[in-house]
Amino acid sequence: MMNFKKDRERFLSLGGEISEERPIISENGKIYGADPHYLFMGLWAFKKIIKASPELHVDVGGDIVMLSYLSHFVNVEHRDIRQCRTSCAEYKYVRDDITRLSMLGNSVKSISCLHVAEHIGLGRYGDAIDPAGFVKACRELKRVLAPSGMLYFAVPVCAGGRVIFNAHRVLSPNQVVDCMAGLELVSSAYIGSDGSFNDCSTLDMMYQDSEGCGLFEFKK
Repeated sequence: MMNFKKDRERFLSLGGEISEERPIISENGKIYGADPHYLFMGLWAFKKIIKASPELHVDVGGDIVMLSYLSHFVNVEHRDIRQCRTSCAEYKYVRDDITRLSMLGNSVKSISCLHVAEHIGLGRYGDAIDPAGFVKACRELKRVLAPSGMLYFAVPVCAGGRVIFNAHRVLSPNQVVDCMAGLELVSSAYIGSDGSFNDCSTLDMMYQDSEGCGLFEFKK
């Protein structure tokens, strides 16, 4: 705040005029960047979906910025329990609940759920309180996924797993694989607590960090 006051006085002393004040004091450092979870997760899913080139890709609860870009290459349908206030004509929005999706079983060839399922049941986004929310979300994603269909899935991971109410869960990698029983784990990747992106042929790397983001590509 001290820098803001000094900068304000300097601006006025140089003849500047101020209409109103809105102090922003966290962006004046010498380093900048993006949240590595969302940056690398979005790129990971984007490239895989583009390569697969499905007729329709369905996303549940994900980042609408990434989906907006993706929708220029494939047809995208975005589903979320919240009403979306941002209008984007490039993709279709459907209000839906991941614990009881309004889609037929075995009907979706390509679906993503990225940094979403760990929140389900904790009330953070207006969803119902439910300790089994994560399990129900995984069950629904498996139900609607078509045979040979692809699921792109991302959640925070660590060795032990824990619940941070009402923010999110951190899952052990085996919890994720167990909840997706019946699907084939095609590939995995990991975003470490240091912000690094790592392709990993096994889940071992995910157990060696305090908390990162696990990326899982499943096939039915």
